[in-house]
Amino acid sequence: MRRYFEDGVNQVFVGRVRKLAWRQQALINRLLLVVGTLTLGVLGASSQQVPASTNTKNRVERSSRMAVNDGAIVPAREFKIAQGEDHDYPRRGATVGLDIPKNETLYQANGLSSYVTTASPRTNAVAGYFQIRATGNGAKLWATNPACLDYGFAAQFSCEEIDIVNDNAASNGSAFSIGGSWGTRGAPSATVSAIHIGKPAGGTGQGFFWQYAFVSDAGASPVALYAGPAGIGKDFASQSIYFGSRDAQGYPHIASVQSDPTGALQLISPGVYVSDPAVRDQVNSPPLCFVAFNSEKKRQNYCIYEHASGGLVIGDNGKPVAIPSTVYIGGGNGIVNDDLLPQFRGTIEVTAGISDSLTITGLKPTSHCLVQPTNAKASELTGVYVTVKTGLMTLHHASVGGGTFDVFCGLT
Repeated sequence: MRRYFEDGVNQVFVGRVRKLAWRQQALINRLLLVVGTLTLGVLGASSQQVPASTNTKNRVERSSRMAVNDGAIVPAREFKIAQGEDHDYPRRGATVGLDIPKNETLYQANGLSSYVTTASPRTNAVAGYFQIRATGNGAKLWATNPACLDYGFAAQFSCEEIDIVNDNAASNGSAFSIGGSWGTRGAPSATVSAIHIGKPAGGTGQGFFWQYAFVSDAGASPVALYAGPAGIGKDFASQSIYFGSRDAQGYPHIASVQSDPTGALQLISPGVYVSDPAVRDQVNSPPLCFVAFNSEKKRQNYCIYEHASGGLVIGDNGKPVAIPSTVYIGGGNGIVNDDLLPQFRGTIEVTAGISDSLTITGLKPTSHCLVQPTNAKASELTGVYVTVKTGLMTLHHASVGGGTFDVFCGLT
């Protein structure tokens, strides 16, 4: 059956009985004051209310304060499509049903509308106000719960659209604002988030996730994200941006970025797990890593580690790695160092013979080495020179023993 509510030129289809001329205010008052159950129409199926079943899995109907339906919507079915067959059809204060056929040509169809105008600087005008309050421990609260279902059809989603029309430079505010009130009746919770983006349910493979958790279109704003000071007042660092990860051993890591009170950018890594036991105790956390790919498209991590004994190490997972042969500085000028930077490789104490050798891992015939005398006997030696071959540097000298030399080599 199809009935009509009529208010001036506005008509809402409810069934087919007869037209009732109700004023809008009378309808709102009826909605607020009705205490018993009022069911108008079949809500898509019959003209009688479906009784509640004692089987909670099959129960489909609860009391409704008011229902407005165009006759093609079955609310119990629609609810279970989104929430699952094992969930009861809910208790309802008001239900609106609207079916839009494929051949509809209207620009817009609203299931529920509210239009408010205001000129008062003292009144907080609200087009839609939704309040929910817990009255017992363990209560679960949703003030609103929009749900968009493409149901297998190719559709365009915009489940929550917020529009602002700003034509006055003196206007201010936000399209989306989150506020809170903590500790008025006890200690605030440490687990409440202003915005939480959950993992989509239904799959674990490729594609079963949000393509982007956050998108700022080109030209939307010169600042995509602003993190202000962490506290109110003077001498506060900025709020931090955290990056969480988990390594191959399952150890979680959290690195962060923030600006200190002077404006200097800080990269902070509280801890790192190094998988190689030989170097695990030799390095502290890496504050910064650069990822590079060589000509074979193999990934190489250049991480700056703080060595446990002090100083910095450039390495991958705690192991030192070769610095690229050309280092570029500002202006594109390249500092070429084909043999890499000479590093201290060890000490030689010469004997009374004419040569002594030092084993150096990674040394090649093309490597360059130099020696530095470290005592008086070494400084007096004549005919001192070095030769290199794979893994071995040889110091040639006069046949006088007792001199000591520090050895420095660059590895190609």
